[in-house]
Amino acid sequence: MHAALLDAAATETQRLLRGVPHFAWDGPGLGEWTLRELAGHTVRALEVIVDYLHAPSPETPMLNDAAEYFGAALAGADATGVAARAGVAARGRERAGRFASDDAIADEYTAAHARAVDALLEAASDRLVVSALGPLPLREYVRTRLLETVVHGLDVARATEQKASFPTPCLRAVAVLLAEILTLDPALGERFVLAATGREAWSDLLPVVS
Repeated sequence: MHAALLDAAATETQRLLRGVPHFAWDGPGLGEWTLRELAGHTVRALEVIVDYLHAPSPETPMLNDAAEYFGAALAGADATGVAARAGVAARGRERAGRFASDDAIADEYTAAHARAVDALLEAASDRLVVSALGPLPLREYVRTRLLETVVHGLDVARATEQKASFPTPCLRAVAVLLAEILTLDPALGERFVLAATGREAWSDLLPVVS
């Protein structure tokens, strides 16, 4: 189910990347990233699926689901958390530096998309996978990739003034996961409910997810 949603979401992100004007790649993408570096991170979000599926399957999970994965990624603002976020930013830049050319960025995303979908179709749905934050069920890791694909596709659309058209089931699945992440902390969960019903501003509920 989530593999099909990831396929649909990646198809739309692919379309948005193909719509980026040549002059925009050095412009702002997200936070400290240029648009090219954001694209590097977005390509890598799919490439790691294949990398992790090629690794031996762990025997037991450390993380139960996608919400716990993002909860671990966002936890704390200590030196470790800062270093982790800096590592994400650096890996996005490193991947961007390996694009053959700006003209090849969308093609490389398309290739990563195809390899990821093929690998998921061949994988056992109940297997575990390694990840940077610990082992978790594959079906849950795919949910993290869906969130990344939709959110960064929207980042590309905003940065280039394109209109995104992600399928409603993809947006719904991402919204459900965001609600799960926020309700890991009861206080944040209460604020989420208040914001969703117009009683509190949305700002500062979550740091920027990259």
